[in-house]
Amino acid sequence: MEVLKRTISLLFLAMFILGTLVQFNDPDPIIWVTYWATAALLPLMALTGVNTRHGLFSLVDKLARAAAILVSLYWITTYLPGIKKDYQAKNGNILRMVINQDGDIRMKDDQMELAREFGGAVIILVYTLVLYPLSTVGDEKVSGKRA
Repeated sequence: MEVLKRTISLLFLAMFILGTLVQFNDPDPIIWVTYWATAALLPLMALTGVNTRHGLFSLVDKLARAAAILVSLYWITTYLPGIKKDYQAKNGNILRMVINQDGDIRMKDDQMELAREFGGAVIILVYTLVLYPLSTVGDEKVSGKRA
């Protein structure tokens, strides 16, 4: 079970670091770099086990989780009407929302950017609510060990 927890944490740490790096090319990088970097803190803390300690690490863990959840919910609810409209306009083809018809991944319109940001927010929200609590390494409630 510990191997699975570490694998989940490593996978999402890599994904969130990559997500952070690609945001430097975004029209509004400060917002998105901060958002993805905050998300990257969660699997890093799960891997090291510092999130189960008391004091400052516990506070950082709670603040990072709360920020990831609240910001994700904000972006999801803000973008959902536009995503629904674009989904219908593209005849329910989800891939056409994030990749151009010719397979090119460069952003051609604002709707494509919104779809990608929406997808990222969903991934971060699912990780924070479901996978992060399961992947916490060293948590005495999960692993039976004392932190």
